[in-house]
Amino acid sequence: MGAGLFILSLAAVDFALRGAVPLPALMPPFGASTVIVFFSPESPAGRPWNVTAGHLGSAMVALVAMALVPDSPVAVQAALAVAGAGLWMVLSRSIHPPGGATALLATLGGPKLSGGALLVTLLAGCATLVGVRWLVDLGVRLSERSPSR
Repeated sequence: MGAGLFILSLAAVDFALRGAVPLPALMPPFGASTVIVFFSPESPAGRPWNVTAGHLGSAMVALVAMALVPDSPVAVQAALAVAGAGLWMVLSRSIHPPGGATALLATLGGPKLSGGALLVTLLAGCATLVGVRWLVDLGVRLSERSPSR
C-alpha cells in the first residue's frame, strides 16, 4: 500500500513541478528507494537520513565531478560521480544504494541538467518518500492501538 501511495504521490509532485524543472520526479532511483523503504523497512538504507543524504549528497558529488572534468567523456564523469557518491555515503553514514543511481543519472543528464533543478526534484521526491513512510507508520501504530471488535 505504501509503495503504491508513494509512486502516486510522486506522480503528483511530478505534475506540480512539470515545466519548472527539466527532470521528472518519477525517476528510476526512486523506484529502488521505494523497494528499500517499504519492503525492507528494518534496513538502515531505508532510514530518512540515508534516503535524503544518500540521494542529495550523491547528486552534489555528481555535479562536482562534472564541474571538475567538464570536457571528459560521460563515462569518466560517471565513474567519478558514482565512486565519489559511494565514498560520500560511507563518510556521511548515509548508505542508500539508489544514491549511486542518482549520481549516474545526474551525469547522464549532462550540462543541460542544472544543479538547482536536480536538487529541487530530489528534495521533493525524498520529502514525499519520507512523508508517505511516516504516514504509513502512523496508520499502523494507530490501528494497533484501536480496540478489537
